[in-house]
Amino acid sequence: MSATAFNCTQCGAGQDLLGGGRVRVHVCGYCGSELDVQDDFRVIAQFRDMVRPETPFDPGMEGTLWGVPFTVIGTIGWIEQYGRNVWTWVDHQVFSPTHGYGWLSVEDGHITFTRKTRDVPEPGFVSAATIERSENRPTAQMDGRTYRYYGSGEARPSFIEGAFNYVPSMDERVTYVDLM
Repeated sequence: MSATAFNCTQCGAGQDLLGGGRVRVHVCGYCGSELDVQDDFRVIAQFRDMVRPETPFDPGMEGTLWGVPFTVIGTIGWIEQYGRNVWTWVDHQVFSPTHGYGWLSVEDGHITFTRKTRDVPEPGFVSAATIERSENRPTAQMDGRTYRYYGSGEARPSFIEGAFNYVPSMDERVTYVDLM
């Protein structure tokens, strides 16, 4: 995959812009500046005191999944806290010139690949409210397969670096529902 070289407009460090034409921001791995790729790399946010999470992947690494070449373009470390319990994981945005964007998630030594789909599961998306009301583990069917509720929660970023096709923020809070 070819990369566009540029210098961070905040600290001057050399950067490689990865990820195709839908990339919106690039976060400098040296100073934590979030740069608007579509506005001459204008600084739109500054993320400080971020600790890089442990992960086997770095921006720029290339690999093949199911015969499709992908490049890691961005990294987001996540943290979830509930009472005294703390969970962490790392999401890597990946890009393929032929197959678009996806995510590699690394948690507890396991790696999963996800990507957007236009298909809608039956009976519909499982929400956090559905889980709260359910007496049994919720399920959903898609493409002839049944997926069962695995986990859910609310998390926030602890680390952001690289290129993304959306604008991540350290103030972001996400609610997730996993079915496997």
